[in-house]
Amino acid sequence: RSTLFPYTTLFRSVGTVDDVARMVVLFSLQDRAIGRTFHLVHPDMLEWEQMFGHLDSHGYDAPVVSWEEWRASFDRKVAAGGDNALVPLTDMIANLKVDNIDWPRFGVDNARSFREQLGIPYPVLDQRYFSVMYEYLADSGMLPPARSARPASLSSGAAR
Repeated sequence: RSTLFPYTTLFRSVGTVDDVARMVVLFSLQDRAIGRTFHLVHPDMLEWEQMFGHLDSHGYDAPVVSWEEWRASFDRKVAAGGDNALVPLTDMIANLKVDNIDWPRFGVDNARSFREQLGIPYPVLDQRYFSVMYEYLADSGMLPPARSARPASLSSGAAR
């Protein structure tokens, strides 16, 4: 529930929960999948800002600050107690080196091949997708209420 947005230049491997769950079930039903490894992340790594850089256009005050400033704010909030979805990740965040490491790129050839054979494309991870994610997080209480109405594209009951 931070109101700050940490700046970082790293790219991340991303897999949506719905897509990963669906692929686990579908791949597990394929005899030819036995003994093979499947990395179920999207083949395109995303910049942090691609995922969270649109918060301001959805009614959130989320100024971009350095990782160190964000981390200090996070540590203060954790020390003060309260409900924070990132608390289980506190140890990982404490040891994270943000911009001076290469994050792994997972081989997705097996998953891509099976998806193609099953006719299932990767999900589109664009601003629309992240808008739906922000709406869900706000509705579930993981994000505080936005300062203004949601964008028109979401108020029409967009599918999740």
